[in-house]
Amino acid sequence: NLRASNRSSNLGNINKYSNNKVGYKGVRVQNSKYRAEISKEGIKYHLGYFSDIVDAAKAYDKKAKELYGKSACTNF
Repeated sequence: NLRASNRSSNLGNINKYSNNKVGYKGVRVQNSKYRAEISKEGIKYHLGYFSDIVDAAKAYDKKAKELYGKSACTNF
């Protein structure tokens, strides 16, 4: 039941960190807005600033599915 994968793909499978203050993976507060970002293979993708935290989390999920496919660990 194992699949071949590299380090970058495995990092896409991790859940949010225990010290996450926002509650969603890939989302942080910056300048009173919610910033969504994701990275793969050393490339950081800035997904935008959002006034709603759920919109930022959904933007992260969409890009995670695009980058990591079925193995993406998403918020929803």
